[in-house]
Amino acid sequence: MKSRQSLKNSAKTVLKLFYIAVLIAGCSSPAAPTYTKESVENSIQDTAKKEHNLDCRVRISGGTLWVYVPVKDIFSPLEKPEKSLERFALDYNKVEYNEGGAKDGTLSLGYLVRPIEEKKAPGFPYQYNKAVWDGIGNINRIALRILHDSGYSRNEKIKFYCLVTADIKNGFEIKQIMYYPDFKKLYYFLIDSHEYQHRTIQDYNVQPQEIIGDKEGRHLLWEDISMRDFILKQIEQRVRLKFLKPEVERTSNIDKEITKAAIHTIKTYGFKDFTRLELDNLSNNKKIVLTKEEVWPDSAK
Repeated sequence: MKSRQSLKNSAKTVLKLFYIAVLIAGCSSPAAPTYTKESVENSIQDTAKKEHNLDCRVRISGGTLWVYVPVKDIFSPLEKPEKSLERFALDYNKVEYNEGGAKDGTLSLGYLVRPIEEKKAPGFPYQYNKAVWDGIGNINRIALRILHDSGYSRNEKIKFYCLVTADIKNGFEIKQIMYYPDFKKLYYFLIDSHEYQHRTIQDYNVQPQEIIGDKEGRHLLWEDISMRDFILKQIEQRVRLKFLKPEVERTSNIDKEITKAAIHTIKTYGFKDFTRLELDNLSNNKKIVLTKEEVWPDSAK
């Protein structure tokens, strides 16, 4: 039988070998990608079917991974819908990027927000169907796992993840556009669900004539998403949530809150592909104009 000292020495040797192995692994070249572009698409589809019996269609367009999930009955009725608080009416909220002319490179945000009498209004009378919700979570994890194993995530070839959940029975769909690094941060608990909601562009599409029975996503454009378009949509999203959720008091300074939301979005993603930021309050024709140097003071140095 080995002595206690001998066992300690053996344990130290094993630990040293372990640390050396970790160092070698950390310094060595990355392993060859497990998946090619084409096989990423097929692997997500096949794995979702094999592991969870879920049908989806996957396509990579430029730097955007699209996943189309045809389901039936996205929502189920709520027995007792919760009432929502209303403080503002949002009549207009649009961000555009101007190209050419005197406003070349200008980010223009037009908005019409009105404080209204605070009240409780009937909430949305439906909730996500649990089976659909669980299925979407499984597909997200599969996509993340396969991208992690592929050269696409390591080489940052995938910039955006677009998930389309289509109710092919009732004719409407929910489209979520996510910045891929944000998508990873959520699953690694680096950002919370509240912040993730603000960073995820969510659109609803009601087109029964196109969506009903479409198991392949034939009605989709499957287009590549640019950072510029993503920034524009996220600013609109943050303004919408800020005043319709609502996240601010009725007496808040509307111009200040919208300016803050726009600058926060721009800085969160390091976006500098613009010359100035123009905010137009359509309720009183007040304009706020900030140059790129005022938004990014360090860029003037």
